[in-house]
Amino acid sequence: VFSDKAGEWKKRGEEQRADLLRSELWTLFGHGADGVLMWGFSRGDAFSVTDGEWNARVLACRDVMHQQRMLDLGRFRRAPSPVAVCLDPDAYIRAGALDGGGLGLSSHLDTELHGIHAALAAAGIPSDVIMAAQLPEAAKRYRALVLPASPLMDPAAADRLKAFVAGGGTLVAVAPFAAVDRWGAPHAAVPGCGLADLFASAAAE
Repeated sequence: VFSDKAGEWKKRGEEQRADLLRSELWTLFGHGADGVLMWGFSRGDAFSVTDGEWNARVLACRDVMHQQRMLDLGRFRRAPSPVAVCLDPDAYIRAGALDGGGLGLSSHLDTELHGIHAALAAAGIPSDVIMAAQLPEAAKRYRALVLPASPLMDPAAADRLKAFVAGGGTLVAVAPFAAVDRWGAPHAAVPGCGLADLFASAAAE
């Protein structure tokens, strides 16, 4: 919300910042959020909601909280998504180092993840974005897992994916998939960690 790549945030007045915060809160509650965690990145740039003073952003938060209760928005819930797009933070850190552009949000993995998520949305397929650490619970909640940017793979994560497929789940991965271990060492086969068997038909083509 507060991305300042073009320096726009500092140009906004207090009321404009409050309007931006208000629109984001309504969007989140409208999509069924049970709660919102907010924090500031730099108090010097007035990113935080408040440093203890009363301001337009505090008023916006108060009004939105009161209004969403009045409208009983707590009963609104988005239908559970059948698909999860899985993001691996370790892969992001590795890509940031290899891309040579620092650990910003400009990694090619970022583009892949956004592209896959946008493609699912355009196809009318609701999807959630989950972290790799959430894979143990994924089999209980999703019918399909999409891994668009997962070159790193370890045996434990591979076993979870195998169990997901064995239980009837669908796994979609974008190459290079499971190409290296968590230390960056190449696997003997790609996909590694015994995952090649899950993609036997694709390999045969």
